[in-house]
Amino acid sequence: SGSLEDFSQTYTIWCGDLDADTLLGTCPYVGAASRAGPTPTSDARAMTLVTDIRQDRSALAAFTYNEFDLSDRLTATLGARVTHERIEGQGSGRHIFEDGTIGFNNVGGLGLAAGANEIEETRLSGNAALSYELGQGNAYVSVSNSYKSGGFNGEVQNNATHFADAGLFDAETVTAYEVGYKSRPDDTFTYSIAAFLQDYQDPQARIFVNFALPDGSSITSNSLSNLDEATSYGVEVDLAWQATEQLSLDGGLTLLETEIDQSSDIGGNADTFDGNPLPFAPDVSATLGGRYEFAVTETIEASLAAHAKYRGDYYLDPEGLDSRMQDGFTTLQAEANFVFTDTGLSLTVWGRNLTDEDYAVSGYGFIGYDTFRSDPRTYGVRIGYEF
Repeated sequence: SGSLEDFSQTYTIWCGDLDADTLLGTCPYVGAASRAGPTPTSDARAMTLVTDIRQDRSALAAFTYNEFDLSDRLTATLGARVTHERIEGQGSGRHIFEDGTIGFNNVGGLGLAAGANEIEETRLSGNAALSYELGQGNAYVSVSNSYKSGGFNGEVQNNATHFADAGLFDAETVTAYEVGYKSRPDDTFTYSIAAFLQDYQDPQARIFVNFALPDGSSITSNSLSNLDEATSYGVEVDLAWQATEQLSLDGGLTLLETEIDQSSDIGGNADTFDGNPLPFAPDVSATLGGRYEFAVTETIEASLAAHAKYRGDYYLDPEGLDSRMQDGFTTLQAEANFVFTDTGLSLTVWGRNLTDEDYAVSGYGFIGYDTFRSDPRTYGVRIGYEF
């Protein structure tokens, strides 16, 4: 199989009101002057920062999945995937002076912030499992490994080092071990329980990194980078019950522990991360939902569904600071669906985040620490047609 992915963005940072033609604000952005470097291209005030980045990813993969019956009750599963990917990145970081002059960023005099680079890798991933029929279910044990691609940082480009190898972030890899049991005691009830351990190498995280400058000073940048190692382990339980012909219920619970193992002095602050939990990893998460199906008329079938999800406290970055922690919250989504069987039409009225929870979905260090917030309570209507 093959895939192509392209990503590009241009973003501008200014102060006050922006003139869309000149890209100048009514006051100088506080971080613009420091990007001009030791030999600014103008004596005027640096007002605005403009950053462009483009990333193109192409991948080609071959995979196999096989099951072997070792006995009447014992089944082995083996799978493998070879992936070759190429990621190309290019971009530039510029500042605009009050007189309209445009210069490339050059913090520390390390070279103009314009460049390109590429990452080309071939990786092998796969899984192996044994499943044994036991009573009214199956007990299993499995091991698998996978990875998340590396790439190019999209934040402000300070100088030529942004696209050097040291400025990239590597792929994150994980080896997962799991043992569990899945059962269907009767036609109306199923459940599963599993214990798992995940071993991460080079986990990706957005962190503050100190970059040394030739004069002995340094600058701090909030960058997507790699930690050394991390582990996560826990227990998962899932339940599904067909209570009546019309009503079905489901629920799940996950208990999770995570820990970062940081020995190298990445960015000059290894002690900041070592022993902390992974970001966005709540100790407890749970779901509970139900669906009720019924006939309105002979030609109109309907269903009502609602699902609640709870997420416990989690940190927004690896530093584990209470000031960057999201408190636990519960969200609720629901929908009403109507199918007009004689016409092929369907109508769905849906609502998401009905509890109108306001929570952080990510965080970013930039003149303090900012967060991106969740979507508010949202409603919608969807119309479908089958033919």
